Amino acid sequence: MKKIKIFQLISIIVVLFIFGCDTVEEPYIEANPFTGVYDSDLPIRKILLEDFTGWACVNCPRASEEIHKLQESFGGHVVAVGVHSGFFADPNLGGGPDFRTDVGLELGGDGVSSNGFFNISDQPMGVINMRNKDGDFHISDADWSKEIYDILMVNKFADIDIDINLNYDDVSRELDISIDSKVLNDLNSKLKLVVFIIENNIIGKQKDGSETNPNYNHMHVLRAGVNGTWGDEISTEKPVPSNTVFTNDFSYTLDGEWDSSNCEVIAFIYDSESLEVIQAEETELSDAL
Repeated sequence: MKKIKIFQLISIIVVLFIFGCDTVEEPYIEANPFTGVYDSDLPIRKILLEDFTGWACVNCPRASEEIHKLQESFGGHVVAVGVHSGFFADPNLGGGPDFRTDVGLELGGDGVSSNGFFNISDQPMGVINMRNKDGDFHISDADWSKEIYDILMVNKFADIDIDINLNYDDVSRELDISIDSKVLNDLNSKLKLVVFIIENNIIGKQKDGSETNPNYNHMHVLRAGVNGTWGDEISTEKPVPSNTVFTNDFSYTLDGEWDSSNCEVIAFIYDSESLEVIQAEETELSDAL
């Protein structure tokens, strides 16, 4: 009898071990090969991560920390934009900062009358490269790393090289932006270019779990869409052959409350039919000071 019970016990342990292993989510990434440092002169592919957030969102600092980890582990492959929108971005909830923009409200809504184009009904929530997966654009912060990994598995090098050149007058606060975009591989896409301005290191109130931090460091804050939410068409015909170069110039006057030394210009090119981002780039305004 004792031998039978021992055998039964061993059998139960084996079964639990087998089925326990099945709970591990795939793919299990033991090491990240996409460091951004390669033995190649090709420009790396950069992925646009739009983080929909708000000062009154108690879990949003967690997502901001995840962005920091992603930018460290993926070595320059990740370009982040903090889009303050939805219910939790309303400063009237308790005297928080107002980082809302027309672009952010169009994409993420106000959380009351609209959830925006991307149907952001909860925060934190991300949109990566504006990829539409089975009718959904958004993806939770727990899955950002896997999504970025999967994109880079297809191609870690860029199909378009974006070069941003800035000229800034700190007295008039007039910013001139010149963007040269070179197609490196034939693209079967109609192309649009979007230019954003973001600001880092803004100290202001933020709810974090059960606490409220009055001196939270807000990063990647979307300040403005230089050419609107959806940008400008740069190619209405497809395919676009390799070695095609587009040059686009913009002017924008920075708001007097923004710290120009903490601002960046972000440009990205996307397929105007699928909306998927093909390449993104960022340049610090301090380079032009």
